[in-house]
Amino acid sequence: MDEEVAKGNRPTTTFTKTSWNYMRSQLIASAGYNYSHDQLKNKFNKLRQMYKDFKKILSDMTGNGWDPLLGTINLEEEQWNELFKVNKRAKKFRKSGCPHYEKLVRIFGDTTATGVNACPSTRLISDSEDENENDVASNTNVGVEENNKGKKCKEKE
Repeated sequence: MDEEVAKGNRPTTTFTKTSWNYMRSQLIASAGYNYSHDQLKNKFNKLRQMYKDFKKILSDMTGNGWDPLLGTINLEEEQWNELFKVNKRAKKFRKSGCPHYEKLVRIFGDTTATGVNACPSTRLISDSEDENENDVASNTNVGVEENNKGKKCKEKE
């Protein structure tokens, strides 16, 4: 995936059809197992979630516990416990961190929405200002606020 991004084969938030086919054929050749297209896309989505989770941990951290060379977070026991109180997903990164975080940044960093205006693909964006008046007022990211003013995620019907 990282190589395909470097080649410019991810023009939007996902890869081109040719890239998906190429990555699948390379994975099949190296692993010796016939992975389906859906399995590859599921892995892509899991990696995106891992990137978002680890990025959130780094943004919640105060001080310097991040070791970019090892991809780990070095915190004292008490600091980990405090982090777990605000971010339950942090537990999976305690022992091994996120060793491929730099690659995940290259793959997802410019395409993944995070924060109050992030809306998963399983939801629609509503244009109703009434539904979202309070959410927009409390938004601290002014640039995103102006672009998404009055929009709110809602369940697909």
